[in-house]
Amino acid sequence: MTLYCDESDDGQTYVLAGWIAVPSAWDHFHPAWRAMLQSIIMPDGTSCRAFHAADIAGRDQIKGSPFKGWTFQDEIAAFSKAATLIEDRSLIANLWPVGVALELPASFIWIPRDSIWLMLYSKLFFLLVDTCPAQRSIAFMFDEKKAIAQHAVTLYNAAKAKLSREVPDYLATISFGDDEYVIPLQAADFLAYEWRKR
Repeated sequence: MTLYCDESDDGQTYVLAGWIAVPSAWDHFHPAWRAMLQSIIMPDGTSCRAFHAADIAGRDQIKGSPFKGWTFQDEIAAFSKAATLIEDRSLIANLWPVGVALELPASFIWIPRDSIWLMLYSKLFFLLVDTCPAQRSIAFMFDEKKAIAQHAVTLYNAAKAKLSREVPDYLATISFGDDEYVIPLQAADFLAYEWRKR
């Protein structure tokens, strides 16, 4: 199975979330998401290259957002198309959400923000072992964020070393990708953003 995961935070609520599925599910997902993107028209008249929830919702506040110029109705339409695709069980019957969250008031300035991501990655590995004990191979693909990549690698290596004594190859690989080209990371972005808001 492969887990595609992204993070989202607002300075108080921190989320690491994504979708896990078998290869055949991802094979169905890729063309469907690409077709959904083609149906979303950008302010410049081209089709959407990548779904970025924060850039869509914060288009007027984020400098250089390609979605600047959209109306609220455009935003709702784009979010609805993404949600409809993810909810379509006739297309992707075995796509499961995975996520961990942490709420930490911004006033807790004595806690280094980097340690938050360490906690979330630790929680993620524990969650997977608890909820997917029968799996024999889980590959991880995270959105490329240099600031937190090292935390992911450090904890992945520690978890793999511990788990490999009991379940060899439970954690298959870890990698990082550009969500513009790694399509499932866009769905992870969508889930992380929406779940964090709630």
